[in-house]
Amino acid sequence: MSEHFGDGLNINSVLETNKDEVLDIDKSAKFEEKETTGRSVSEIMNKYDVFVIHGIHPNFVPNSNSPLENDTTWETKMKIALALEPTISASTIKAGDTSDNMWAGIGFILSGGTVVSAAPSDAATRAKGILSERSRRVDDEKIETEISDAITNRPENKYNELAISSPKITALYWNGSTSRLDSRVPYEQVARFANEVSLPIYCLSNGELIDWNKEKDPNTNLYQHVSKNEIEKLQGINEEERAYLYNELIGNESPFKIEVMPDGLAVMASDYGRMAFASLSSKFKMEDGSTKESTTIDGEDYRCLSEFPTIEGRIQYLRDTKGVLYQRLLSKSGKDDGSITADSRTRISESLAREDAYAHIHVSTMRLGRSVSSPNDYLEALKEIVKDTVQKSSGETSVEYHKNLARELAFHVMGFATEAKEMGDIETYEHAKEIAHSVLEEDAYAEVIRKRLGKQGGFLITKNDLDGSNDVTA
Repeated sequence: MSEHFGDGLNINSVLETNKDEVLDIDKSAKFEEKETTGRSVSEIMNKYDVFVIHGIHPNFVPNSNSPLENDTTWETKMKIALALEPTISASTIKAGDTSDNMWAGIGFILSGGTVVSAAPSDAATRAKGILSERSRRVDDEKIETEISDAITNRPENKYNELAISSPKITALYWNGSTSRLDSRVPYEQVARFANEVSLPIYCLSNGELIDWNKEKDPNTNLYQHVSKNEIEKLQGINEEERAYLYNELIGNESPFKIEVMPDGLAVMASDYGRMAFASLSSKFKMEDGSTKESTTIDGEDYRCLSEFPTIEGRIQYLRDTKGVLYQRLLSKSGKDDGSITADSRTRISESLAREDAYAHIHVSTMRLGRSVSSPNDYLEALKEIVKDTVQKSSGETSVEYHKNLARELAFHVMGFATEAKEMGDIETYEHAKEIAHSVLEEDAYAEVIRKRLGKQGGFLITKNDLDGSNDVTA
């Protein structure tokens, strides 16, 4: 299962399985009633006498499969699943099972949804879209057989995986004995969250659900077990609560990896463009034209040459009294608690100092084929690369790749232009804008930056992202 979102929410992953071996699972796809017979969560619960659960790991995100940032909290994971009802990966639990048979010690209990693929062990399901996953290919007529195999032939000390579209989440579970990758969370914290979203919470022990909120059975002095029938009758969160969780996501920092978000790489490319100009202009033009006041950090005096927001937070370029250039990353809260590193040791300046310089466009680098001793040298090298990429985007092979790359390069150049303008170099600003113009208008660039980049930094999520109406173009 390799936890994609908890057990399995996925956004377009850069790392996919071979396309001949995957099935696109789209939440919007509607199955005919005859096709879903034997594949509904409710039927599976009753036929195999199991519960179906979706695990949420509190402090682990597998990089290869998950679209989520590594520091995404378990509460955020749960809110997204409740708000979006994406296709998820789940496991079945039966009486006598242990913590070895579940992905994590906390998560959701499902009472509805349609199984679209199944495997007796972790199927390494990978991302396709915000509301969907990529999974192993399973022919429709064989899914019932796959479900049976996944449940009856699951290894004794492993968990199985069922990919479920349109899941109906009706309760939370908590297991206090699991030690899988330190996936335990205090019961009180999970119970508090359950109360906030108006869902019941049950203790999952030895494959049985136990209701700690009810009185003990007077005959056995034990807490009462929860039946499959009781789970099926639960309604889940109401639409008002779902709308609240949905709207809470919009306009806030995205918990998803930049590489898989619409506009993600484009905005990152702009960040690196701004950093490239700040490094070049300050490194090779030693005069200080900054009008910003000096600042004292750890007893040392610095002149702030530039400060701007990036996906990682606000960045400052500082020069000390000896003329040495420094880069400082501030926290996204805006507090001046960022570390200071000599710019000569940053990746950007090192790469530009080479005889055969290369540019950090975003997560990728690109050789410039020349030495760089000024902002103009940098732009002239990028001009040829942009031109070549635009030509290839009209070719016969890798067209989509080159279209996306051309857009990212244009954002990089516009970031370079933006920083040039901010630092008073209008000539470089105009030159850069002209290079980017063949791909990207300045107004279009500014609109993306406005809606995507927080004032203190961070990448913002939009309604279109959550609705699935944004195509990945960056």
